[in-house]
Amino acid sequence: GGHAPPAGAPAVTIEREARFLILDDSARRALVRLRALDGFRRMQLRRERQQNTYLDTGDLRLRRARSVLKLRRVGGRRRVEVTFKHSLGVRRGVAHRLEVTARIQPSPVACVLAGTMNIPPMRRAAALIGRRALRALFTLRTDRTILVMRQGRARVELDVDVVTFRAGGRVRARRVELEVENL
Repeated sequence: GGHAPPAGAPAVTIEREARFLILDDSARRALVRLRALDGFRRMQLRRERQQNTYLDTGDLRLRRARSVLKLRRVGGRRRVEVTFKHSLGVRRGVAHRLEVTARIQPSPVACVLAGTMNIPPMRRAAALIGRRALRALFTLRTDRTILVMRQGRARVELDVDVVTFRAGGRVRARRVELEVENL
């Protein structure tokens, strides 16, 4: 999930998301072809390739505070999203997280790593890490198929993700998962 705001406007939301591992490729193929599910009808289908780089301090201060800071680049777009997420807990298998996202131009990415960018996601992270330096921990490449389903006014986003985990310049793992997010 996650929904980027227009350039310059931060988005602050409470994300509610359930995540499931898909072990069978035929299940993945069936999901991306889904047109209806329990009264919900598909109203939108799109695909995107994401590159998500996760940042933290050397002592993993954000992780210990149940928080995440990431940079996301989607497809060939020049803009980058900076997102801070903080866990609010899990209820009935659904993760609840505070999510703060801002879009930036690629050139200030170095400012994000230096911790000098004064944008809402960075201010949230700085409250937890102080002046400690950030570093890139790992990158996830995600080939995402997004299905937005609707029943009346209720909307749900199904994200079918093929995720490749890269660290140290090498592919370390690959998995397929389904994210279900209430919009």
